[in-house]
This record gives sequence, structure tokens and C-alpha cells, in this order.
Amino acid sequence: MDRQIQRILVQPLDGAVIRLEGHTDARGTEKYNAALSTARAEAVRDALVRAGMPAERIVMVAAGEADSTAPEQDGEGMALERRVKLEIVSPDESSRVALQSAE
Repeated sequence: MDRQIQRILVQPLDGAVIRLEGHTDARGTEKYNAALSTARAEAVRDALVRAGMPAERIVMVAAGEADSTAPEQDGEGMALERRVKLEIVSPDESSRVALQSAE
């Protein structure tokens, strides 16, 4: 990625923390879904790091199937549950987010 584009992406986030929360649908075991939601969050983290975001300012949470509500027969609903939620937290709130994610 061009360095100028990297600066544009990262500079406005100076000091902020990015919280990534990986999710899955309800299919599969809890153990499998926990690993899958972690892998999803890691893939987004890796892309952000390649774009220039410092890895130490990225916090990851694996939610697995915990928030899954779509019935198994609802293919479109289940597809929407396979996601990574990204939250940008201001520098003032970053220590709170780091503590919450460590719990």
C-alpha cells in the first residue's frame, strides 16, 4: 500500500484503540466457533497492521456464537452473523477498553 494512503488511514486515529469483535453463526461446536471468531478478528487485525496501524493499539475479542439469533433455516440471517465488529475508541476511553477485553 502506498505510504501516503497509509498515513491518511492511520493519522486520524492517532492514539485511538481499535476493538475487533469476531462473531460466528450458531452452527458448529462452541469450541470451533470460538476459534473461528478469533481467526476472523485476527484476519482484520492483520489487514489493519499491514495498512500501518500499530498492533499494540488493536484489541481483539472472540464472541463466537454468543450473539447468534438467526434460526438455522435462515441462511441469509446466519450469513449476517459471520462478521467482525470494529469499534474505534478514543484515547480517553482506550484504557477502559483494554481492561474490558482482558477480562
